[in-house]
Amino acid sequence: MNGRRKFLKGVLAGGMALGLSPAVKAEAKADPSPGIPRGYARQSTIFCQIGNPQLLSDINLLAQKLKCDIWLGEPFSPDILAVPYFVAIIDRNTLYPAQWEEHLQLRLELNDTTPFILVDDLDWETDNYMVKLDPRNRAETYAITELIRFAHKAAQAHTKP
Repeated sequence: MNGRRKFLKGVLAGGMALGLSPAVKAEAKADPSPGIPRGYARQSTIFCQIGNPQLLSDINLLAQKLKCDIWLGEPFSPDILAVPYFVAIIDRNTLYPAQWEEHLQLRLELNDTTPFILVDDLDWETDNYMVKLDPRNRAETYAITELIRFAHKAAQAHTKP
């Protein structure tokens, strides 16, 4: 466990320090949301691991306007650690508690300030860069899309020389 964590920490820290993210393209496979591309680069990728089709549809429309890709995380997979993204929308019901704890620890060790939008009703630990919203409330769905828009603007400003 420590060896894997040390390896991930080194790879992620090195990539973040250099502003590089590996170009990763997922194999084409059956997807419950056809037409949503899978992501590639940190500054243009929205990470989603949610089960709310309406929210996913709203995020997809915004991603098209922003010219961003959406990476659909597989439930209970390590995608949350492996994929580069500028914002994440997560339903933590799609993660094991130990995965979430490991992710929080890694964020702390790397001083990762990537914004997270949590769309669940769990009382698990969070950090200062996470906000919890209810996508069943249309006003909060609007807030989710505005937070994504703001995070995208910040990511674009950060990558310009």
